Amino acid sequence: MMRAALVVENGRPVQVREIPSPEPSPGRTLVEVEAAAITPLDLLVASGTSYFGDPAKPYVPGVQGIGRVLASERFVEGSRVWFQTSAGITTEQGSMAAVAQPKDEFVVDVGEELDVVALAALGLSAVAAHRCLHEVAGIAHGESVLVLGASGVVGSSAVQFARLAGAGHVVAAGRRPGFARRALTLGANRAIDITPHESVEEYLDAYRDAAPDGFDVVIDPLCGNAATAALRHMRPGGRLVNLGSSQAPSATFDSAILRSKQLRILGYTNAELDGAAVSSTMEAVVALLREGKLSAESETHPLDQAGEAWQRAALGKCSGRAVLVLGETA
Repeated sequence: MMRAALVVENGRPVQVREIPSPEPSPGRTLVEVEAAAITPLDLLVASGTSYFGDPAKPYVPGVQGIGRVLASERFVEGSRVWFQTSAGITTEQGSMAAVAQPKDEFVVDVGEELDVVALAALGLSAVAAHRCLHEVAGIAHGESVLVLGASGVVGSSAVQFARLAGAGHVVAAGRRPGFARRALTLGANRAIDITPHESVEEYLDAYRDAAPDGFDVVIDPLCGNAATAALRHMRPGGRLVNLGSSQAPSATFDSAILRSKQLRILGYTNAELDGAAVSSTMEAVVALLREGKLSAESETHPLDQAGEAWQRAALGKCSGRAVLVLGETA
């Protein structure tokens, strides 16, 4: 038996209970979990309202985690690994337990001497930010970048990746207390405070002030008026990459602007990545973290406080990402 956090009811905090420990299985790695982040995807899936459907309950949430290998056909026992799961999306159980059992293809050996909590906080959010900038938008040296939702982990990661890619001008837009100071520390040239209720024209005024010449690349986890205004302030050949709708489910665009500037609107989701893509991107993230070039804000909670941590994350009260810590990391 082992301790685990369980989603028992849609939209309610997790409950910590004793459940049977998983047994070794072909094609899967047994991992003694050290840290597991509570991500927006975990909260969305557990609400029962996502496009993945209403998951069968109870289940162990946690779409990513870090720990030590207990048994594996592919990885050395005792090695530290980061892993991804499809908790709540399929019948696979997640990372918020003493032991997890992810598929081998979604396990990445991350080695020693790195900040386990920081990597737990970054995880798939950093993977998304990195791929949106490089594989999807194809950011080029010297380009101007707008990162919406820059107060979140995806956004703050994108700000750092844009600067590391040699962006000529990086504008971070967010709305949490202290966001602007941190964004500038991470490499943004300008940081602007935004709210969900601003009009398109108000957003445009803020964008024009922060980047008079417009944007080449926009990273957009918000959608809504923030994205509509961003499209209007893009340079010819600009690319807007949407990876979420935390502000609104839709945005509008002007056909004349889209065609005359030859703009591209691109969609992104981690759900389309195979194990090789996840592994290669995570290896790049780990290398930057180890070199001290990447960081993430987080707050830690022991597994026994998973319910309280879940509630804080759901209400947006966390100082960065909530990370459950287990074992030696706790």
